[in-house]
Amino acid sequence: MYRKNSLFADVSLLLVVVMVFAPLYGCGGGGNVGPPPAVTTGSVKIVITNNDNSTITPKYSIDGGSWKNFQSLAPGATAEMIFGNYSAGDHQVSTNWIQPQNGQAYNKGPITQIVKAGETTVWQFTFDKYVPPPPPPPTTGIMKVRYTSTNSYAISPQYAVNGASWQNFGAVSAGAVREIDLTVAPGSYSLSSFYVDPNTGLGYTEGPISLTVYAGQTTIWDFSISQHLPPPPPPPTTGTMIIRVISNDNDIISPKFTIDNNAPVDFPTLAGFETKEQSQSINAGTYNVSLTWVDPTDGKTYNVGPVSQVVYAGLTTVWTFTIAQHDPLVAYPLEGTNFSAYMTGQNPNWSYRLTDAQIRARMKIIKPYTRRIRSFGVGLGQDNTGRIAHELGLEAWIGAWLSADLVANEAELATLIRIGQAGEADRLIIGSEVLLRGDLTSAQLIDYIRRVKAAVPGVPVIYADVYGQILAHPEVVAEIDVIMVNYYGYWEGLAVDKAIAALHGWHMEVVAAAKGKPIVVSETGWPSAGDTNGNAVPSDNNAAFYFKNFISWARANNVLYFYFEAFDEEWKRLYEGEVGAHWGLFDKDGVMKPGMQPVFDGEVMPDNWSSTAIPGGEGTPAIELVDPPPIGSNLNLQGQIWHVLPSDYKVAVYIYVSGWWIKPYFASPKTTIASDGKWICDITTGGSDQNATKIAAFLIPNSYDPPLLAGSAGFPVALTDNAVASIIYNR
Repeated sequence: MYRKNSLFADVSLLLVVVMVFAPLYGCGGGGNVGPPPAVTTGSVKIVITNNDNSTITPKYSIDGGSWKNFQSLAPGATAEMIFGNYSAGDHQVSTNWIQPQNGQAYNKGPITQIVKAGETTVWQFTFDKYVPPPPPPPTTGIMKVRYTSTNSYAISPQYAVNGASWQNFGAVSAGAVREIDLTVAPGSYSLSSFYVDPNTGLGYTEGPISLTVYAGQTTIWDFSISQHLPPPPPPPTTGTMIIRVISNDNDIISPKFTIDNNAPVDFPTLAGFETKEQSQSINAGTYNVSLTWVDPTDGKTYNVGPVSQVVYAGLTTVWTFTIAQHDPLVAYPLEGTNFSAYMTGQNPNWSYRLTDAQIRARMKIIKPYTRRIRSFGVGLGQDNTGRIAHELGLEAWIGAWLSADLVANEAELATLIRIGQAGEADRLIIGSEVLLRGDLTSAQLIDYIRRVKAAVPGVPVIYADVYGQILAHPEVVAEIDVIMVNYYGYWEGLAVDKAIAALHGWHMEVVAAAKGKPIVVSETGWPSAGDTNGNAVPSDNNAAFYFKNFISWARANNVLYFYFEAFDEEWKRLYEGEVGAHWGLFDKDGVMKPGMQPVFDGEVMPDNWSSTAIPGGEGTPAIELVDPPPIGSNLNLQGQIWHVLPSDYKVAVYIYVSGWWIKPYFASPKTTIASDGKWICDITTGGSDQNATKIAAFLIPNSYDPPLLAGSAGFPVALTDNAVASIIYNR
């Protein structure tokens, strides 16, 4: 079994060897084995070099065959292609290409060469750079037309060639250069220019200018647009006359002016402190001009001039006239007036700043009617009020406005001190009604007073408040040099014919508390419009009555005062209602209100404040309450006494709030009685006074000092023994 297999393997191996090597010997078909056949073909190589400056895609043809694409050749590039199996012998190669610049076809060849069997024969082609043919010689030239402008306007000139019609050139901007090119045949040409100058409205020409245009060249025709000034006007024969009028009067004035002996001519109406002028053309010469006007204050006619001046041809001559203030003849100017310069639309709470001009203009209106002015603040442009008052010959009592804003207070005090040190104030007022409003404590106020007194030792220092606060704060009174006290019968709800009698009583209380210190009425007045308050009715008639009644009282008692106030102030309507805008002696426009003039004429009324008549006549002394306010009300208590002389007695008032308390203040325990027997007491000056359940009033002699009760269960025997009448009212 093993050898059989070996024999089979040997036979197989022999067969494989025979099959592998048989081709080497040409074995097959039973023929003889010989050498390989001879090579009879060669190759064709085509090499093309592109010396042109364009990319070319040539074609080639071999032996006249079809054209075939060769590789694309960039400028300066060389490429080749080889083609095999060409029979040995002669062969022809041709090339062609399209020149991109002129689109023409170019050929090279055919070139004949011998291809040898087994070798490669190279056909070399070079494409030369394309050189375009030279252009034909030019047959035209350029005619350049140029305009250079020195004119201040844009000009649109015209030009003409060889006398032909005018052609529009187009606009040439002011100070600019513009040109156009025209293509023309060679030759000589004459150009002319024309334009109209807006300065003069005249037309201007230039040329003709003759030049030659050569073929292929540019010839320039330069034209200029000049600035032409209009002819000078004829010399003038007239000049200008200006009449200027400066009014220093606060009235409305309607003047007239007269030129030489001609009829008077109306000049424009001037408002107070206004300046206007009027001009006219007039022949050159000398003129005499006068101004006349009627002053509304005194009804007199005033004249200024004639003023002689020359009007020169072509020139202006000004006549200036000044209308002086003619103060009315006032028989009785007030001792003082509360002054504020704010007008319609102006509000200090909106930080409106006043100007010196407005302060001066408003102060000039009241200047003839008062000796002094009192102001309330020094901020927002009011710091020059004192200086302006002095310039107008008025005494200046200047106030600093104090409030709960301590930072603002410091600014006010610093300015007030500066004003005092500059000599622009005759008195310095440290706040107004700050205790009434509760803005400051008496200790804070005293500190301010002391600081100002130390800084300005030569000027009296004052504080102003309502009489009740003055009486309630003797510690403040002790610090000031002069007491300034406010009395307002309107706010107390009194009828106007009873108000001054009550004021007289209040003033006597202040005099008693002042202990010889000077007293000035800082504010009192009556509104001419607004809401009724109790028995107090605002009206023009009542305002005039109160004004005359108060001035009569002040003059009779030799009391220094500042009346409230100079002008209506509309801004106060926002805070006090309609009544707040109507306290002025003059309305908002500076016109004196009806019924006020008699006081300035010196008129007074008889004493109606210190009558010696006994209310009710002789009889048993009695006291009563008039419409006592209910629990919870803050209204003042009013009463009436009978059958005693009011000037010899006072009223001691007590309220019961968990005990009996003196009213209105410990420092002011007695209430003054008016000459008609009426009396008023503020019974809500602290704590929960409005909730008192009982009210007691005792009619006592002036010499008796009532006990200062503070929560007592009952009344001392001495009080009931000294009282000539009493009443207890349960609420």
